[in-house]
Amino acid sequence: MSQVKLLLLANSYGVKEQGVPVGLSTIQDVQVLDFWLYLARKVPRLSPVESNVFIVTSIDNHAAYAEWTNQTGVLSPANVVCTGQPSAESSPVLDVSFAVQEARLQGSHVLVGFLTALLDPGFQLSKVVEHHIVRGADTVGTVNPPPGASLSPHVAVALDPTQGSPNQPRVTDVDLEPSGHADGTSVSALAPVFMLKPATVAELIAGGAEVATSTAAALASSAPSSSNSPLAAATRFVGALVKSLLTVGKAVYAKDVEFCFDLSTPKGHAFADGFFEKHGGALVDDGPGQTGSAATALNHVTKTALDLGIVARGDKAMEALLESSSEAKRTYLRYYAMNAGGDDDARRATGSMAGSGELPLRFADVTTRRHNPRKQHPIYATTNNDYGLRKVSQIDMPDSYAGSNGRFTKTFAGGASKISSLNTAITKSKVHKLLDDF
Repeated sequence: MSQVKLLLLANSYGVKEQGVPVGLSTIQDVQVLDFWLYLARKVPRLSPVESNVFIVTSIDNHAAYAEWTNQTGVLSPANVVCTGQPSAESSPVLDVSFAVQEARLQGSHVLVGFLTALLDPGFQLSKVVEHHIVRGADTVGTVNPPPGASLSPHVAVALDPTQGSPNQPRVTDVDLEPSGHADGTSVSALAPVFMLKPATVAELIAGGAEVATSTAAALASSAPSSSNSPLAAATRFVGALVKSLLTVGKAVYAKDVEFCFDLSTPKGHAFADGFFEKHGGALVDDGPGQTGSAATALNHVTKTALDLGIVARGDKAMEALLESSSEAKRTYLRYYAMNAGGDDDARRATGSMAGSGELPLRFADVTTRRHNPRKQHPIYATTNNDYGLRKVSQIDMPDSYAGSNGRFTKTFAGGASKISSLNTAITKSKVHKLLDDF
């Protein structure tokens, strides 16, 4: 069996790290590092993880990770490799090269992940590893940025499935400085995971200063800003590496990641934490259940109404994207649409998913809804009850709300109507007849 090692890059490239390192921060009480180790334990070729997983640190954060190692005992202290450089002066390519030499991993296939990122919890690292081993070629993770997302922080890649397969297309080009906004389907970008074969790793080590020079331009154009995070800077380095491999005719293949989170900025970290707080349960995909006759009939009627124009369609491209996505990704897309921030273009692009009004809690959070299905006698069972037995999920909830605010009623005719006619009747007292008013 081929030797496979996992390098977890812990540095925030382009900035000086302060406080708790991102990899040791928590998302809903789970450390980011523990999440990556969870993914690693599901890869047979990385077993045992205690000897096949390495953390690559800088002088800024090494002490924190060394302390974590001593407290948990999950990894050996020797598996925490310090580059001896500040995070702001390093790069992922140089970190990988240094760690391979320091830990003596020459001859191994090297899988690389970033502790400043979080992948789709349902993502299987084993698929990247096995596709890489079978192809015998370098492999990168790719992701389709959600509709409306700015492309400037990403590295766009062109894919050709005819030279590979739909599940693992070949990378044909790299754009280090894309512009515009994503539509959720046609643009692929580098994800924070890649895998290099032993020959490529050997070339990185032999390149040394040449590698640093060839990626210096990527660092210069990737200084963190309001729209360009430390993780984006790191991805630029990987993009420059992939571009150099393509230039010399090397084959690079891609493996799709459904979605991922940039944790290298406070805003990105808060976005990920909010997503898992609200929709963590939706990430467990139990697989498609059986569709009852009532649900089948409802789907048929809905499709017919849409085709005949009786019911208005939304964005067809968005409908197709949601329909082709997994339950977890649909939940992510809707959450992103409702939290697209202040980007007007992002709001317009995601308007068909998010709606214009704030959703009431009963719609925004499906966990607040009670589900008490009734059991019917088998003889008198109805198809409508079969439909009601299915527990509602977040994807079934409306994505917009236009409830009545009562504004018209409150202002109608200046307020409540008043009777101004002449009253000639006696006003009877409810206490005593002597109190009757004429």
